[in-house]
Amino acid sequence: MGDGLAETVANIKDSNGRTALHFAAVGGRTHACRYLMAEAKVDVNARVGKGATPLHYSIPTYHYPTAVHLRENGAKPNGATDKGLTPMHFAVKRCCF
Repeated sequence: MGDGLAETVANIKDSNGRTALHFAAVGGRTHACRYLMAEAKVDVNARVGKGATPLHYSIPTYHYPTAVHLRENGAKPNGATDKGLTPMHFAVKRCCF
């Protein structure tokens, strides 16, 4: 990836602060996550407006291979949202309610 392009991709955010990595995670696009982290250097722990990270986004949509990949590449499992919810809280909520 060209030097300027990687920086541009890493800095693109929507109006809620979500990066391309958030969208790849919620969609279970593990290969896209790998590319965004390795080539564009998108922060695996980037937080959106209320504190959710790409790992938070991958859990409720049952994209566990993506969640595992994020975790193996530095995603913080204890990173909490502004309400104190960790990815584990998201998993339990999705699983049991």
